[in-house]
Amino acid sequence: MAIIDSGLWDVPALLLDSQGNMRVPTHYDARQDQPDAPITDRGGHGSHMASIIGNSTPVSRPGGSGFLGIAPDAVLIPITTFAPAGDADFMDIIRAIQWVVTHREQYNIKVLNMSLSATPRFKYWDEPVNEAVLRAWQAGITVVAAMGNDGPDWGSVGSPATTPYVISVGAVTDSWTPTDRTDDYIPDFSSRGPT
Repeated sequence: MAIIDSGLWDVPALLLDSQGNMRVPTHYDARQDQPDAPITDRGGHGSHMASIIGNSTPVSRPGGSGFLGIAPDAVLIPITTFAPAGDADFMDIIRAIQWVVTHREQYNIKVLNMSLSATPRFKYWDEPVNEAVLRAWQAGITVVAAMGNDGPDWGSVGSPATTPYVISVGAVTDSWTPTDRTDDYIPDFSSRGPT
């Protein structure tokens, strides 16, 4: 899984899978156009997303044991595109997507995570980042994109989640009661469709 974000922290729970094997074959810095860059994350958001995806720390849970991440054995390929303050240049994002498409077979990239969002300026098919995302989709890569944090107004979904070629993800909370669905809701900050 490639993660276009701010990078990755150099910590065992992210660098190693559940068996202790190294699972980060490379790190591409799209801001500097530097392949095999040193692993670092000065902003923290990329490490946060990688932790949700693949944190390999074991935990005990009701009904058994598991891991902090959803896919603790996933191969992670961090792609630094965000500055430490969290902003990114469109050309760096497009360069990052192109790198993923170009190297998809070399690193067996099947999924691309893009937890980023920008205010749409054009129809989805004319947005430059969406056009790059379309190329990833055409190459057989599943793209997952954040809807954005511009809710609660309707029609507030950001790009690239506006394109029909991605899995768009918003926010939900279970109010810290995972077995009780009656208090689940969409937080006000989460963007909403339609797009």
